[in-house]
Amino acid sequence: MASDLDYHIPIKDHKKYKGLLPNPVNIEKLEYHPISIKDKIVIFHGINRSNYYKKGSDYFEEALERIKKKYRDKITIDVVEDLPYSEYIQRYDQAHIILDQVLGYDQGYNALEAMAKGKVVFTGAEKEFVEYYRLKNTVAINVLPNANQIYTE
Repeated sequence: MASDLDYHIPIKDHKKYKGLLPNPVNIEKLEYHPISIKDKIVIFHGINRSNYYKKGSDYFEEALERIKKKYRDKITIDVVEDLPYSEYIQRYDQAHIILDQVLGYDQGYNALEAMAKGKVVFTGAEKEFVEYYRLKNTVAINVLPNANQIYTE
């Protein structure tokens, strides 16, 4: 079994593969908050140092440097590293925008929870993801391994 397209795509034709079972999200345990910006837009980037390049954090950091220069009076950027999950969630709960991962076809579990809470999420939302789930509306900002594209989005 695979839980997302990043695992499903490479093994979908293997004879022992049983299929994709998407990560379940219990939305009754997650409080949805429509985005309300009272002061500055808060952008959150949680870094796991051991997965820094695998998740594309270098692209996010390069884009954030440009965003800081242009919008310094309109944003707060919260970058954390290697936090325990409970602290990580406390910090990202304060954000409007979550930077999840760059190098993936679809989002990870933290991104799913963030979307359920009403956050704007930058993550993998590739054409294969949109087609597989037959999405008609954008549910996440698809990011490419390109700091300029991230900055523009």
